[in-house]
Amino acid sequence: MDNKYNPDYFKHPLCKTDTILKTNFVRRDGKADIVNVTSYGYDVIRHIDYIPKLGGDGYYHDVPVEWFEYIPVEQVTPFGIQNVGVDNNDAANNYDKASSIIGNGGILSQRGLFSSILNSSNRSWNSEELHKLFSQKENK
Repeated sequence: MDNKYNPDYFKHPLCKTDTILKTNFVRRDGKADIVNVTSYGYDVIRHIDYIPKLGGDGYYHDVPVEWFEYIPVEQVTPFGIQNVGVDNNDAANNYDKASSIIGNGGILSQRGLFSSILNSSNRSWNSEELHKLFSQKENK
């Protein structure tokens, strides 16, 4: 599910390359799974070395050689996902409510999975409230 998100949401601030995302299960929270999404990439530092080379004129000249140093960086981002079991119509009707329960935006997929990045201001997941919200239609 994290692949539906822009990878820049998970990217380390110093990362200047594409990233690879890996997930690790953290815990079960009611009906939700909380995972850590780890983003792996590289900071890139440009260097120029001057290498003395013998020129055609018989003199040595410093020739600039550009090279790049790649320094590994990674960032761990908590992420929640829950099967709320809705179709596309229910998804459209309840998306704003679901996002407000979690505290920041999320994605509600066609398969009925609601997911959201858990940022520093919101590290909790209220799976019971989400379940109640999406099961209201079933109970009517």
